[in-house]
Amino acid sequence: MGFPIDLKNLPSETPPTEAAQGQGQAQGTGGQKNPPITHVVSKAQLEQQQRKEALDAIVTSMSRDVDVHKNLALSARDSKDITGARSHLQALKTLTDQIKIMKEAYTDIRIPLPLHHFSVKLVEHEICFANLHPHEMEICIINLSALPPSSGMSSYSLYVYAEFQVGSEPMQIIKTPVVSGLQASYNHTTKLIIERGKTLQRFVERKGIIFSIYHSRFLLGAVLLGKAELKLSELLEKSEIIKKVPVMKEGTRRPTGSELDVRIRLKTPLVKKDVRVTQERVLVLDGPFPTGPVDPPPSSSSTTLPSKSLPTPVPSTTTTTTTSSKPASSAPSTTPPKTTPASSTTTTPPKPLPSPVSSKPSPSSTSDNTVQQKSTPQQKPTTPTPTPTPTTATTEGDDDIDIMDEEQVNDVENMISNDVLEAELTTTLSSIRAQGKNVNEDLMNRKQAIELKMQLLVFQVQNGSLTPEAYIERLQKKVEQEMNLAKRLVQAGKKDLARFPLS
Repeated sequence: MGFPIDLKNLPSETPPTEAAQGQGQAQGTGGQKNPPITHVVSKAQLEQQQRKEALDAIVTSMSRDVDVHKNLALSARDSKDITGARSHLQALKTLTDQIKIMKEAYTDIRIPLPLHHFSVKLVEHEICFANLHPHEMEICIINLSALPPSSGMSSYSLYVYAEFQVGSEPMQIIKTPVVSGLQASYNHTTKLIIERGKTLQRFVERKGIIFSIYHSRFLLGAVLLGKAELKLSELLEKSEIIKKVPVMKEGTRRPTGSELDVRIRLKTPLVKKDVRVTQERVLVLDGPFPTGPVDPPPSSSSTTLPSKSLPTPVPSTTTTTTTSSKPASSAPSTTPPKTTPASSTTTTPPKPLPSPVSSKPSPSSTSDNTVQQKSTPQQKPTTPTPTPTPTTATTEGDDDIDIMDEEQVNDVENMISNDVLEAELTTTLSSIRAQGKNVNEDLMNRKQAIELKMQLLVFQVQNGSLTPEAYIERLQKKVEQEMNLAKRLVQAGKKDLARFPLS
């Protein structure tokens, strides 16, 4: 006879799982924790992350330089330093264009990053609290960590009290509001009046401030729970002290386990300046700045010969420089109108047609234009050719040319180039200096008109209303107008006036 056995309590015959075996192995080897999970990052992801970090640093550094040049340009303008203002505005324009390219590089990986490296720069900062008066000391009692409960009490009504007196000066009181609980958050700030001098320095070197923590009782006296003493000697060389001061029991001087967070500030230290050295990561550009996306060079293995049955179409825009009338030998009879061979169009970009010198076009140019007009419907051109607008010189009659004088030809309103305005301003300033005190009023008016025109041009570039492409197109049209005007002046026998449009 034996005791009865409950079969439900017997262990199962199934083998332990892998997780259980792993736990058993871990316990058998001293209970070591599993190794941390490591994330594998591909090379492409790492390069993309490094590219983004470099772009962020480049854009941030260049945006900081934009603000610097903008302030310097305004200062130079106020001080009538035209050369300095011009140089800063030019640097500002260059930086703005480069920042635009770098922002496009976030999404367009064809835009290469400029050669760069990061250097560590040591920067000195002087700590000074401008909101404080030199004869003020700010004391902030931040919070009090948990105090151990006493016998028969599970909570306190806590407040902090301190006295500050230097020599024979009147005593100043620091007292926080009452907060219930075993710990308290105050953020209570008190400003004390101090007299900077030898007396305060000796007091700070030898003594400190004693903060007393009390438990307030209604209609009964307050009970002292502990004291925290903060030394002030650091204020001789520092503007700020932030300390966690341990709270000691009264009488026994044993720590209670609680701490009082205190912050003390001066406008400047009592003896020395509070200078702190920090390290900054500075971006340094080592190479030229990219001007746009760069296509990778085609690999030799990817180039294949075109099939004879399927002709290779050539864009119609490449026929603008066609001078040969012979068709390509490999093109079948079903091809569109005649185009240049593929070997000549892929290596040389299309060039704009020069302006004709004579009024009668040559036969070769006529045939080229005919080929271009026939091939245009096959493919929409990417960039339409702007039609030249009629110039003022061609609409003016011979009578207007006859009555023109130097003032009309060399008028400031007709100047749109920044370089021309700068050269004219230099000439005008030289004429003003040459006249001494008796300056002609017309010269002063011309100088102001030129400066206003230059400022207007800079403003249009800064607010984006004038792009570099529109500026270049405007200059090209103006050059054409000035050339026509010079020809008409020469024909009218005014060669002395024709030099102004050509200069």
